[in-house]
Amino acid sequence: MRGRDGLGASGEVFLGRPELFADGPVLTDIVLPNGTWQLGAIPRGGWPQGAPYATTLRVLGAMLAAVCGFAAWRLVRDPVHLRREVAAARENILVGERRQSLLVDSVEDYAIYMLAPDGTVESWSNGARRIKGYAAEEVIGRSYSLFFPSDAATGGMPEAEISVAREQGRYAVERWHRRKDGTRFLGTTTIAAIREGEAGRLLGFSVVTHDLSQRIEIESSLRESNRRFLDIVGMAGEFIWETDVDGRYTFVSDRVHAVLGHSPAELLHCPMVDLMAPEDGARMTALLRSSPGNAKAFHHEEFRCIAQDGRTVWLWGSGIPIRHADGRFTGFRGASQDITDQKEIENRLRRTVEKLERSNVELARFAEVAAHDLQEPLRIMVSYAHLLSRRYKGQLDADADDFIGFIVDSSVRMKSLIQDLLRYSLIDRSDPPVVLADTAACIAEAVEGLAEALQACGGRIDMPSMAPQLPADPRQVTEIFRNLLSNAIEYRSPDRNPAIRIDVRPVGTAWEFTVSDNGIGIEAQYFDRIFLVFERLHTQRAHPGTGVGLAIVKKIVERHGGAMAVSSELGQGTAFSFTLPAAAAEDHGARAKLAEVSTPL
Repeated sequence: MRGRDGLGASGEVFLGRPELFADGPVLTDIVLPNGTWQLGAIPRGGWPQGAPYATTLRVLGAMLAAVCGFAAWRLVRDPVHLRREVAAARENILVGERRQSLLVDSVEDYAIYMLAPDGTVESWSNGARRIKGYAAEEVIGRSYSLFFPSDAATGGMPEAEISVAREQGRYAVERWHRRKDGTRFLGTTTIAAIREGEAGRLLGFSVVTHDLSQRIEIESSLRESNRRFLDIVGMAGEFIWETDVDGRYTFVSDRVHAVLGHSPAELLHCPMVDLMAPEDGARMTALLRSSPGNAKAFHHEEFRCIAQDGRTVWLWGSGIPIRHADGRFTGFRGASQDITDQKEIENRLRRTVEKLERSNVELARFAEVAAHDLQEPLRIMVSYAHLLSRRYKGQLDADADDFIGFIVDSSVRMKSLIQDLLRYSLIDRSDPPVVLADTAACIAEAVEGLAEALQACGGRIDMPSMAPQLPADPRQVTEIFRNLLSNAIEYRSPDRNPAIRIDVRPVGTAWEFTVSDNGIGIEAQYFDRIFLVFERLHTQRAHPGTGVGLAIVKKIVERHGGAMAVSSELGQGTAFSFTLPAAAAEDHGARAKLAEVSTPL
């Protein structure tokens, strides 16, 4: 008997040949999907009682019946179960292939596709379409040589790459590729052979191409940017450097040769401080060899270096710590500039300033001594001139009386000039006292000293109700107001009584004082000239004076850190303004306080 089940399993048994069962059962194998089963056959009526193996064969017959029943049950059950397993396996394979396809299509920076064993395109990805410009229907089934420049394609390069990949399993190359529009781009291509098993039948090739155009463009931009930076730095007279944690040069730009005479190669791995003057090297060592946790940027450090020819070069340098991505300190990066010429100019300027200061001191001392020494003969001359005027006035002719008057007036004016010159020379002899000057009291004192002159001309002064207390010399502040108020009275208009006004207002960190009048005014072309010593715009007969008053005012204001200004309209009046800081230059904590001004006149 032969049989075959639905899954292709087959087997056979023998029936109808009794001679086969003469001495024992007939055994045969039945191949089933779940394994191979061995079955035994016996005579239909069984063996006689005395037949050999009778008992044994009966037992085997019972077992054979059980096995056949079990086999029949499996034959019914297993095909359904097996079909389910096969369907599930096929579904898993389809899902895996779909996921792989989606993953490949999501990569747009790489062209990924498959080749058949003969080198024709079998699959195409979105990245391949973006990079090479072909749609899938345009390349499927076409030769791999489509993506090569014409000279490379005709030269057998596509076949050579496939041959190497077939023999070695993998081939990578950087070369020119061709797009659909005919343009070329530089890229890397990797071809891998795909086989059935480790060394089985060749199924095809996987190809991955990466476009290097963007990387090349970025590298070119970086090189151009670096070249431009070095050119600019070179023109600026600076050289760039880097050091390691021990302060040794790891990079120096070419500009160092023009500054120190050393080539960059000579300075590599040389300690930076070894080129410095000993007194500057110790200070810079503390900056360059900082511990990793204490490394800080330094700016505008000046130090001296010894050039290759032995001369001393002054450098001005700044540096910042270099830190790895993990925060680890690896050295310093900075720039140094040659300031030797600047230092020489500074030294010459310092010597000139020192010489000028000595000259000013000597000139001030001379003016003071001269003023004092001139006081005595001048006092005698003035005294005798007055004596002549009192004793002989009217006893001589009219000319003699005029001559004596000229002597008296000139002597008095000379005395005033010497006194003003002495006051001007003494302004800078000492620093302003660190006290708060009550400007209200200074204004009141100046006004009180001019009360008689103001009453004689019928004028008035309008004063502010409040004035600040400032860090200044009270005597000199009083002198400022005395000079400005006396000028307002002296240069009054002949057709109206003097009207003078004093205003005070805060301006930033200072206070501004303004003394304005309704006098004859000043032409704008003389605004700078009136503050010079002995400069006068009017004759002595028209307006007596020494021409030193406004120079004294300006010098006092500038000595206190303020500024002087004037505005005027000819025939309408003049306004002199000056500022005084609300805090001393050394102590910005001292602020102005307000005080009441006495009753205006």
